Amino acid sequence: MNRIDRLSAILIQLQSKKVVKAQEIADRFEISLRTVYRDIRSLEEAGVPIGAEAGVGYFLAEYYRLPPVQFTAEQARALLLAGKLGATFSDKQISSEIDEALMKIKSILQNDTQDQVSQLEEKVQIYSTGNSSAGHESLFLSEFQQVLLEKRILTFEYYSYYSGEVTAREVEPVSLSFYGNRWHLIAYSRKREDYRDFRLDRMSKLVLTPDFFKERDPEVYQKYLDSLVYQGEVYKVVLHLKREALRNIGEQKYLYGWTSEKSLGETVEMEFLVGSLTRFSKWMLPFAANASIISPKLLQDEMMVRVQELVDHFWKNSGNLLT
Repeated sequence: MNRIDRLSAILIQLQSKKVVKAQEIADRFEISLRTVYRDIRSLEEAGVPIGAEAGVGYFLAEYYRLPPVQFTAEQARALLLAGKLGATFSDKQISSEIDEALMKIKSILQNDTQDQVSQLEEKVQIYSTGNSSAGHESLFLSEFQQVLLEKRILTFEYYSYYSGEVTAREVEPVSLSFYGNRWHLIAYSRKREDYRDFRLDRMSKLVLTPDFFKERDPEVYQKYLDSLVYQGEVYKVVLHLKREALRNIGEQKYLYGWTSEKSLGETVEMEFLVGSLTRFSKWMLPFAANASIISPKLLQDEMMVRVQELVDHFWKNSGNLLT
């Protein structure tokens, strides 16, 4: 990126939030802090009203705003993909808001870029799986965004898969997460006096109370996140796979919680976040002979159950085969 383009991009970045740290600019463009200071000075000399607060960052004067941003063709195509993903893996209200936002973006594109986006809209399709909370009438995503900003206490009824019961909950919302093809709310449960993970598709009768809460110790919250994979809602699965097994997996790995992979020479290490070890073990059967389970041990137990089910099935039907 040449310096003129970088100065324009820095100006857009300054308008994207109230205060921007010099280090943020340096990290984004992979430049030194000294270069950042020089670029800011050049913008000031060009008449851009940039303010600075020692130890905090840079900001634009409130009255100063750039003209409407013009997107490149590559940026417009990227936004189309992001919009389609967001609309697919959300509820109907958020999907509608995304459609409106994309319409506004398309309205300021140049004609040739508009044509490209229109052609891609017809050729790019995103499909959710049956094991997904996508496409619900309402997952309360808009409401959750509001309470996360306002720090308001929530009440709702929650269906527990394990007990089969619906119970009333009162929580302090902390964050939204999407994993295992489902949306989750991480919140502090006032009843349990601890953090809990709630699936949005199991919630009903949501109420935004008028009461507010103060943020709790962030270290305690982080410890909960670190231990989340061991609390039964989601498991971290690590597999070592022979390369011939990759043919059996293909794109299906994205439907089963794949998060990362790395080459180990003749094998590939893959990590997954999995909500159901039973379902995952059934998916593993076709390539199990070329896989080693590194963790968790519970998955090894599940695979033994699947193998025993096959043995029992074919042993039971062996008489018919002989006759």
